[in-house]
Amino acid sequence: SVGSLVVIPVANSLAGALGWRGAYYMIGVFSLAFVVLWQILGAEAPSKCHFISEVELRFLQEHVPQPSKKGNGKDSASSHADSAGWLGIPLRLALHPGLWAIFFAHI
Repeated sequence: SVGSLVVIPVANSLAGALGWRGAYYMIGVFSLAFVVLWQILGAEAPSKCHFISEVELRFLQEHVPQPSKKGNGKDSASSHADSAGWLGIPLRLALHPGLWAIFFAHI
């Protein structure tokens, strides 16, 4: 990923200047700042994006197939996570059976 391409060369310089703990904390702070920016500036769909023009949106609607809605209403945790707004992804992750399988496998 681009993050790895940036972090690997920068981490050595940070560790030399701040020590390994300082480098670790700085990379963590920058990563969290990136997540915050991504959540603010990112959009779930082109129609919800603030930076797309009407011409671009119309082009995408005409030429890119729309994903089908998944689920048939049986999974209440997933539908609850979808309606939770910005908490949807963390809630969906916290309720995912795969996460709990890995958790209990490591106990």
